[in-house]
Amino acid sequence: MDSSRFAGPSIYLGVRTLVLLLYITMSVFIPHIIYFWVTVLGLCIAPFLFNPHQFSFTDFIIDYREFLRWMSRGNSRTHANSWVGYCRLSRTRITGFKRKRLGLPSEKLSSDMPRAPWKSIVVGEIIGPICLAIVFVVCYLFVKSFAVGGVVEPGLLRIAIIALGPIVWNMAMLTLLFLISLFLGPCVSQVCTQWACADI
Repeated sequence: MDSSRFAGPSIYLGVRTLVLLLYITMSVFIPHIIYFWVTVLGLCIAPFLFNPHQFSFTDFIIDYREFLRWMSRGNSRTHANSWVGYCRLSRTRITGFKRKRLGLPSEKLSSDMPRAPWKSIVVGEIIGPICLAIVFVVCYLFVKSFAVGGVVEPGLLRIAIIALGPIVWNMAMLTLLFLISLFLGPCVSQVCTQWACADI
């Protein structure tokens, strides 16, 4: 089983939808949601569930072992058949690469490749995720628009805090560390210079 064939259309989409469905189930549960659970779990385990060799227990175990190896290898040493290699190869759609220059095993899966046209990059990497984020935000705001105990929760403010909070926190920490290095750096270098002169 080559897991990279199932990663984009099945596993990634299935796990994203599974997280959304888990939130919906925890918020409002109705028996009709069971149908969606079966469908989404089918997406998540599609490489095994719809594998023609699933009826052979030995082939199923081998496929599962290969899937675990595909997920875990390639971290310490580059490997052509790994999740890291798959991500690197899919990134070449945006960056392009010349195999002769880099020579990584995961890049031997394809010949020299130019960058994709900028229009397809904008649609696939910017407009697509923005549309997906808008759909999720609308669903979340719809759920939060109902009053619970006579109080309507501020859904959009919560999304802004969760989405922008880590970015603002990172900016604040980087600014603080920059100021510390800017003012403390010359002091420390002067002290080190004095110690070096004293040792001489």
